[in-house]
Amino acid sequence: MCAGHGGASAALALEDGLARRDTYNYSLMSGRRTVYKGITNDPEARHDEHLDDGKRFTHMVIEGPPKARSVARQREVEDLATYRRNHGGWNPQYNFRRDG
Repeated sequence: MCAGHGGASAALALEDGLARRDTYNYSLMSGRRTVYKGITNDPEARHDEHLDDGKRFTHMVIEGPPKARSVARQREVEDLATYRRNHGGWNPQYNFRRDG
């Protein structure tokens, strides 16, 4: 899933003082309904962790390319705020904190 990311370009970015872009924003879906929004640097492992935790969902959607962790975290906060605005102030089913 993550082929083509990292390698020499990631090492060069670290040398240049840039943040690594290794964090994905994602949503867990139950059909067309969002049940969780989060960030991860390992989508496959995180998918399995959610299943092991007993979360019920049909699929995971990766939202855009990998980002620096701080950028992905800010996007998560913004996405949850947007979700709440569109759903009467409620978070997705499995997001228990207001900020992720």
